[in-house]
Amino acid sequence: MIEPPNIPTWVQHLGTFLLVASPSLALVVAYAVDKDARGLRPWLYGALALADIGAFALGGLFMLTGLLTLQGLDAAPALGDGFTSAFLSLGTWTMGTAVVALVLLLPPVRRVLARLIPIDPTRVVHAVALQLAALTVWVSGAIAIFMPVLMADPEGMAQIGEATAQAGLTGLWVQNAAFVVLSFLGVGALVQRDWRATFERLGLTQAVSFKWWIGGAALALAVAVATDQLWTMLDPAGAAELGKLSDQLFGPLIAGGGIAAALTIGLAPGIGEELLFRGAAQPRFGLIATSLLFAAVHTQYTISWALVQILIVGLILGTVRNRAGTRTAILVHATFNAAQVLLSLYG
Repeated sequence: MIEPPNIPTWVQHLGTFLLVASPSLALVVAYAVDKDARGLRPWLYGALALADIGAFALGGLFMLTGLLTLQGLDAAPALGDGFTSAFLSLGTWTMGTAVVALVLLLPPVRRVLARLIPIDPTRVVHAVALQLAALTVWVSGAIAIFMPVLMADPEGMAQIGEATAQAGLTGLWVQNAAFVVLSFLGVGALVQRDWRATFERLGLTQAVSFKWWIGGAALALAVAVATDQLWTMLDPAGAAELGKLSDQLFGPLIAGGGIAAALTIGLAPGIGEELLFRGAAQPRFGLIATSLLFAAVHTQYTISWALVQILIVGLILGTVRNRAGTRTAILVHATFNAAQVLLSLYG
């Protein structure tokens, strides 16, 4: 295994925050172009196209690395056979998503897409949002490709646990704080909308509905229990493997945090993910596409029944957002996550 560099934790947190929040800069630029600098549209579209072409070339480099290693030229001596195959898959995946992103820049394609999801095909900011969605899908696919390789190596699993322990509960708050920044800037706060309009766009002006809060959380928990039981019956080995992975991803946080872990794992993603997906993305991409995107960003659980569970929970959260607003969806998500942690601790 490749030994990760010894980087101070605060530097890692800062890097995570900046990396996760950075796409908001592209959206801010897009809002400005839509509003005051329409003459820059061709240049922005050109920059996006060049980025997609560069991503396609990067995919070719990934494939070349895998092919050279397979031919015994030792292009990547630190990589094992699993990583070699993963690089080939990553190359194919990267080139494929780059082509999709490039096609999404074509106005006729966006006009067709506008019949399926509530985008305006003439707005630059919506074109950029589609590019960022494609980037998110690419990252999720890359994680799905490499996670089984790590799981197959005891050292890789140990490194996952060490990374989780090093980031700690603070790391979870940092990541979701970046989601909050991305959500607010992503809907045009201080560029297109004032604060009141921003809160309305994010669905934060509706009062909390107790009925939808309790009902949504109970339904999500019932779905989780039912799918866990079904998965254990149909694929006990796969369920056991995911259990080991979950222990590495969350075990260090839960063991050392107790009630604080339950609150953090409940509130941090509840706030950050709901603002980003249900608050910012869902009005633009619609319930189904947003729920699929929400499931896609959880590929750290591998391509498994867990993603089906997350998709269903995402649909529940999206329905709550449509009926009762984002504030209630935040509480449903937070209650669902915290309850799962408490059940693992005391159940």
